[in-house]
Amino acid sequence: MKKFWSFIAVFFTAQMAFAQHVEVKTNPIGFAFGATNLSVEVPIATHPNVTLNASWWHYSEELRDWVDTERIGGASVGIRRYLISDIDEGLYLGMASRYMNRLVRDYDWNPNTGQTTYTETPSDYASLGFTLGYKVRFEERVSIDLFTGAGRILLKQAGGEYYAPAEWIAGFNFGYRF
Repeated sequence: MKKFWSFIAVFFTAQMAFAQHVEVKTNPIGFAFGATNLSVEVPIATHPNVTLNASWWHYSEELRDWVDTERIGGASVGIRRYLISDIDEGLYLGMASRYMNRLVRDYDWNPNTGQTTYTETPSDYASLGFTLGYKVRFEERVSIDLFTGAGRILLKQAGGEYYAPAEWIAGFNFGYRF
């Protein structure tokens, strides 16, 4: 595992050394509620209005209990094309693949004893979908990125329940360009 994280650190360091506009994004409001996330967006050198995007996020136990969600965390990799700009700013359309780590809790109440028990079943899934968003840049280094999208669940781990074959996403991030 240590070799894996060392490789990731060297890879991103090399990317930052050679790339002119690496943007690191997060949502500080999410941090306040226990949803940690980090995204990296890098323009493709030959087409500055096309970018590669990678994201990671994790939900704290307190947040999962508070909003009663089964999601633990996940990761996403995608590509974006900015439609009305020659650079990575403005309206964009993207395609992304996502992996979601879930743990489904099934509750069972026993009327004879009055006790509630639950079982936890791993229920991870992977999806492929699109995003539509808008990014505003300030002072060439700071940005706000608002997005929404939908995805089709393609692969899922046995166990747990799925309420629909699709997922909906939305969010916003604050970014800083190096």
